[in-house]
Order: sequence, then C-alpha cells, then structure tokens
Amino acid sequence: MDVWMFSDHRMHRVVVPWRACIHVHSEKSRLVKLADWLQFQEIREAFSVGRLRKIRSRLSLDAFEQHDVLEIEFTDSRKIRRLAQHIEAKGEYHHYTLYSVDAHLAQRFFIEHGIAPFQSVVWDGSRFISEKRPTEWPNLRIMELRFSYQSPKGFEDMSSELCWIEYQCTDLMELSNNLAWKRIDYDIGPAKFLHILHACIEHYDPDVILTKGGDRQHLTYLQQLSDRYHPDFNLHRKTAKIKVRSNQRVVHSYGQVIRKENY
Repeated sequence: MDVWMFSDHRMHRVVVPWRACIHVHSEKSRLVKLADWLQFQEIREAFSVGRLRKIRSRLSLDAFEQHDVLEIEFTDSRKIRRLAQHIEAKGEYHHYTLYSVDAHLAQRFFIEHGIAPFQSVVWDGSRFISEKRPTEWPNLRIMELRFSYQSPKGFEDMSSELCWIEYQCTDLMELSNNLAWKRIDYDIGPAKFLHILHACIEHYDPDVILTKGGDRQHLTYLQQLSDRYHPDFNLHRKTAKIKVRSNQRVVHSYGQVIRKENY
C-alpha cells in the first residue's frame, strides 16, 4: 500500500507492507478444494492471488463461535471483484460465503492500523505512532484537466481525435498561487504533446488530478497515446506507466456518487 503523508510542507510517499484480502467461509473440504484451485499458476496470475491462509474467525461482530475461513491475499486489489464473482459461480452461488469484498480498501486500511485521515502520525517502519500536535491542514495542490475532441459520431470514444487539453492548478490554502487556465494543442504532434503535458505535471507536482469522464474516456485515450508515442509518460509521482483502474462511469444520483459499468 502506498501511503502519502504530508510533512515539511510537501507530500512524502511511504510504502507500507499491507495487501488487501478477502475471506471465504464454507465446509472445510470445500475450502481445501478452493485453495488447491487458487494455487494453479494460471489462476494466480489471472487474479493476482498472493498468500493463502486458513484461519479460524468469527463471522459476525456479535458471534462467539469461530469457523473455518480461507483468507486470500491480493497483489493487485483491482482483481478482487472478478475473483469474488468466479468463486461464487464455482460454489453455485450458495456453497461459499464471501466477506471483505468491498471497494473501501483505504477505510479498511485505516481501521486495521488504528488511524484516521488527517490524523498526525509517524511511520516508524513497522507501525503508525500517533502524535499529539496542532492539526496542520495540508495545502493540497489540485490540477484540473479539460479535454476537447473532434467526434464525427456525435459522442466521444477511442476513434475521436483529440484537439487540446486545458489545465489549471489550484492551491487550497494559498489562493494567491492559483493559475489561470492554460492550453496544450494536440496539432503539435502526439509525441511533443505528451512530452509537454508530462513536463507540466512534473513542474506543478499536483497532489490531486481531476477530470470529467477520466475513467471512461480520457485516461484510456492518454494510455493508448503513451503506448504508441511516449512510453515514459505517466501521471504519477512514482515511476509507473499510466493505468486505467476501471472502465466505469461516475454518475451523480440523488445525492450519491454511483459507479456504473461502462457501456
């Protein structure tokens, strides 16, 4: 787990040895068969399965009796839902009961480590230690990206042609540092376009990047451009290729933020 901590007026990356897990309850013989299936190399690689552990655990907060549970660790948390669906199908939707299958991994991480967002803590290499000090709200820098396409179909997809990207940086605690919107035109060529965008992101070093439709369109588009013209392009502070974490649409409905599978 990559944890970003704010200190000395900047963000620092801390790598914490923690991986997401799901838990499966069933008869002992079925858990043994499931563990054997998960050990196959092709299954491990397809679903990023890490360590397996057979444990005894309570199945609810008010339960006293402990039951056999298979704990499945993931090296890539994006595969949790896919594997959970396969396990349910493998158990004919009634032989296996799954726990800890959720999208709130950060919340689970906080609970397991006994910490909270914006709490003052120190990482000593093995655990977080709480500090009693005045709250220092981080001056997060936010970069917003706007995309413009030419779309003969009347809607944006991967066949659309990118026209330009506009960007603006905002410092939450220092409004005087806010920048006006700036534009990068795509007609300078894809390689130079990606080089300039990459240089802007490295220069302004934003803590958060905002887009409208990023998962559905923009990040996928940038990923394809990067694969063809600029393999080193990324939006991270660490060295890593740009990856689209989902192919979903974010929808606001009745005061809720809902993620829907793309169609």
